[in-house]
Amino acid sequence: MDGMSVPQSTFKSALWNHAGKILEYILMYLTSVLVARGLGVQENGVFVGLFSIVQLLLALTSAGLEVSLNKHIPQLTGDSRGPTIRFILRRALGVRALVTIVIALVIYATLQWLFQSFLSGFQEFVWLIVTYAGIRSIVSLLAIVLTAELHTRSTSLINVLTRVLEVVLISVMATDQMTTTNVFTVLLSTSVLQLGAYIIAARAHLFGKVQRFPVFPIIMFGGIYWGNTAVEYFLGRQGDVLFLTMLLPDTTQASLYDVAFAVSQLASLSMTIGLGGITLATSAKLALRGTEGLERFYGFMIRMTSLLSIPLYAFILFNAGSVLFVLYSSKYLVAASLIQGIAAFRIASRLFGGPENAEFLLSRSHVSKLVGLGIVGAVVNVGLNLLLIPALGATGAVVASGLGNLTVNILAALAVYRMSLARMQARFWLKLVLPTCLASFLCNVLIPPQSFALVGIQVMAYGLLVILLLFVLKPLTPLDQEWLARIDRRFLTPINSFVCKSPEVADAGRR
Repeated sequence: MDGMSVPQSTFKSALWNHAGKILEYILMYLTSVLVARGLGVQENGVFVGLFSIVQLLLALTSAGLEVSLNKHIPQLTGDSRGPTIRFILRRALGVRALVTIVIALVIYATLQWLFQSFLSGFQEFVWLIVTYAGIRSIVSLLAIVLTAELHTRSTSLINVLTRVLEVVLISVMATDQMTTTNVFTVLLSTSVLQLGAYIIAARAHLFGKVQRFPVFPIIMFGGIYWGNTAVEYFLGRQGDVLFLTMLLPDTTQASLYDVAFAVSQLASLSMTIGLGGITLATSAKLALRGTEGLERFYGFMIRMTSLLSIPLYAFILFNAGSVLFVLYSSKYLVAASLIQGIAAFRIASRLFGGPENAEFLLSRSHVSKLVGLGIVGAVVNVGLNLLLIPALGATGAVVASGLGNLTVNILAALAVYRMSLARMQARFWLKLVLPTCLASFLCNVLIPPQSFALVGIQVMAYGLLVILLLFVLKPLTPLDQEWLARIDRRFLTPINSFVCKSPEVADAGRR
């Protein structure tokens, strides 16, 4: 691809990816709200505890293959590219199936001989969640091949239709007697249909002639990254929920934490979820040409991701009660302080970037370094979970997760700085954080969320105030304007009002 087609192809694929994933996430979020309301705080704690085990199974069986395929497939060239992809995908599916069988046997032995007392209440769900996790692990491989090929229209349609079906079935169930078993049965049924759809969509990459290719380096790359997948589990929502379920006799705290984390994820992923997979594929292509283009893309993506996520984090930092008032019943309002804690940590973490650091290191093949940094963060998170959860409950999980992720972001950013000309963008971060937090605080004070109408007014007032303050402070750089113009010239005029033209800022934006 030439310099023009890289941003254009990335933008078009990200647009489909974002449109599909934002709809998918909204539908998944709606499903989680319906489940939380239908099961109640206590039973929802049981459900999220079981779901955290599903996510642990997915992490254990991943073998890092999704990330490895997402990096290596875009770098394949030549007439034999299609047959080579088929060969790689088939081998990856074989490795995934073997790892899944081994993990399932280990889990069975563990349940039988080691943890019968702890998991006695979960044994009726064991094979249901193992089967569900196995199907989802195969679906994710097929989806990542289509994403790496920038065929995100197919993945978006399949995923959205699957989530629509789940919402419909859960809604029908919500009118009757909802149970944890019934919810998992619905999820398993829709995942089977989703797998069938992906086999059809990815048939060109599954069936036909193959070209042998040395897959061992690809498998090894994934195997090294596998550690990072496990690390991400313990640094994320599901690992904390698992510890809350294990360390506390009452499942209420796990339920409240899950709701708080879901609201925080809504603030983040609602604007950036479409970038997943696409930016890593683009970084991998740019890395083949040298460091300058990759460094510029890294700085651009940090600013764009922060611009898309920090305003929403700032809003829930001071208006968490408004969001809970709209989405959940009054039973969940006690989760407001948890949401505020998560939002504060995430705003602080954006000073050092986030997924952009991992994508930079992966594109430069520093996967072992990334895994090592993640392990440090996971040790911090797990250690603080064990120390704080028994005393502080869900608040302890918020502190542990926040400090663990902040540690990873700082260490990963320092690793990027050492091997490149990229630097911390503190000026941009301040120009974004200060006005958005000020606007959020003013809206909370001046417009109390006493009704749905007032919450709507609060949101609109916040949006207008943020736009006004950003117009005055002009946080964007000429490089941002340049990249957005290369994507689509129509961005040029509206973005111009938010670009600082001083030479110092222009030079900083290019690093």
